[in-house]
Parts: sequence; C-alpha cells; structure tokens
Amino acid sequence: MTRLKEIPPGAMTAEQSAAAERISQMIHGLHGPYAVWIQRPNLAEAMLGVLRAIRDQAVLPRRLRMMATITVIRHWGADYAWGVNKPLALDAGVPESVVEAVEKRQKPLFDDANDELAYQVAVELLNERKLSDATFNRAQSVLGDEQLTELVSAVGYFSAVALTVVAYDIKARTYS
Repeated sequence: MTRLKEIPPGAMTAEQSAAAERISQMIHGLHGPYAVWIQRPNLAEAMLGVLRAIRDQAVLPRRLRMMATITVIRHWGADYAWGVNKPLALDAGVPESVVEAVEKRQKPLFDDANDELAYQVAVELLNERKLSDATFNRAQSVLGDEQLTELVSAVGYFSAVALTVVAYDIKARTYS
C-alpha cells in the first residue's frame, strides 16, 4: 500500500486488534480495503458484516454476485481487487470468455440470460446512476425482491471496495 502506512499489529488499539482478528478469520488476513478500513474499526466491522450478508448468507447465486463483482471492479479500475476476484468469478462458473471481455472493458457475449442480467444491472447503476424501468422490472421478475436487493447491495459494496483500493493505491496484499 503506497498511500497509507500500515498499522503494525502491536501498535493497533484494542478495538483495531479485535476487529483485525475477526476480519482475518473471515478473509484470511487483513488486506485490501480492510487494511485501510481498520483505521476505523467500526467501519471495518460494518463492511465485514455487509460482505458476510452478501457472500455467506446469500440468496443470490454466487455466479451472479461474481458477475456483478467483476463488472464493478473493472469499471473502477481496481487492479488489486481484480486480481483477487477474477479467479473467484471463474470458480463460480462465470465463463472465461465473459471474464476476458469484462477485463478488456468490452461488452461480453452471454450464453446465460441471468449472467447478462446481473451484468446489465451493474452497468446501468455504474454508468447511468439508476436502473431503467425495463431493467428493474426484468430483474425483479427474474430474481425477485430479495435477490435483486442483494445484487444492488453487492454493486454498492464492491464499489466501496474498488474505490478504496483505487484511492489508496493498493497494489498487493498487505497484512497476512
């Protein structure tokens, strides 16, 4: 990390240490945006709670969450987060051709209508700062209210991740 000096574990406050321990258990270390957010342990824990809700307690299929995730991360140019999430997207079943197109900032050719829907929701929110009635109605019809809410929340969470990575020029893992 080049813009924020890491807090050595021995120099953390009690609150930071406790939050760092919980974060490390969930994401296997204190790295990426969490190495920044630990400056404010209550913020780091709140963000961890959002991640838990959209990842571990998800109603939205992992493949669709990862489709939205890589779309958001590429939009913001967060290379560190791309490196972390690209293999996760592939592991979740997002086709390699789709991942490669997103990586090149090209519109993917989709074989799966739900992948395309997740992509469309993310793209509209990022580029238009809203969802068209047509996209909203289609997403609500296909996904239902719970999954659509989770999809929109994932776009917001991963925008926060990406913006933090970009703002603090995070290039690699930080704490292990």
